[in-house]
Amino acid sequence: MTWKILVFFALNVYSHEAKPFAWRKQNNFGTASNWLNKRQPCPGDHIHIDSLNEVATAIDINLDVAKILFPTTGVMFFGKGVSIGADKQESCPERADADEYPSPEVYFEDDEFLSVFDPASWASVEPRDLHMNQIPSQKDDVTIDGNWATQMMVEDTWYLRSLNIAGRVGA
Repeated sequence: MTWKILVFFALNVYSHEAKPFAWRKQNNFGTASNWLNKRQPCPGDHIHIDSLNEVATAIDINLDVAKILFPTTGVMFFGKGVSIGADKQESCPERADADEYPSPEVYFEDDEFLSVFDPASWASVEPRDLHMNQIPSQKDDVTIDGNWATQMMVEDTWYLRSLNIAGRVGA
């Protein structure tokens, strides 16, 4: 009986079909969770971008801030039609926290773990029960949307069937 279970399990693992995975982390200015205390910038604020780490981010919202302190290393992408310094800022909700945070300093600090080996980094069509099925492997297809800035940490060798970044496929 035990060997039948092992054979069944081995056949299911071996016959793994390619599954699509999509990277779900976004390093955009318009994503509230990328800001310390989810406090997005408002007109007149000073934006600080964590300069201790390399950063890849997209400025995908209009900004009318007093100052932006850029990191020493990193890449910044500007979204189509984004204005900086023009009085068109739409991202600033009414500041309910003005008493708690009277300072104009806001901090872009993406605190999400950006590892490709973290199952929370991936969106998949089908639910996954086993950890080995929650992250893409050598028989899977990965898509990274070109509309976002993407930063990911690959800590080890990573084999994929295909990688699609902004419509460009590598196999």
